[in-house]
Amino acid sequence: MGTIEILTGSSFSVRKNEWKTLWSGMVLLWMMVLAGCNPKPAPSFEGTFVNAASSEFSEAFDTLRVEKVGELDYLIYRSTGIVIIDEQGKKAKPVIQRESWKLQFDQERKLLLERSKGRELKMLDDALVLEKAVYQRLH
Repeated sequence: MGTIEILTGSSFSVRKNEWKTLWSGMVLLWMMVLAGCNPKPAPSFEGTFVNAASSEFSEAFDTLRVEKVGELDYLIYRSTGIVIIDEQGKKAKPVIQRESWKLQFDQERKLLLERSKGRELKMLDDALVLEKAVYQRLH
């Protein structure tokens, strides 16, 4: 059994197991404090994401390639292949459309904003959501 002397000159006894419990509790408390102080990192928007949609008269295949170009700035390159299906079920040649956008990361809302058309892209697990379309990340 160890003895600790307080500045006032009085002393009290502490068992070794109590010190271990006290020390473990202090370490756990510091870990919780540090975990609470660190904000969650921004989701990783970089990568390639794909989406496919179809209806009775068309099929669309969409690819978004997201690149980080600055601290809060991103570029998206979008390629969309559209196939028209006529009334007999015959598919026309695919039409390819390409465009690129500049976006900024909104730190409060944790999403990407494209200002010219007001588009918002957000991460949902490992997928990218643009309006109602969900794009799956390619690994």
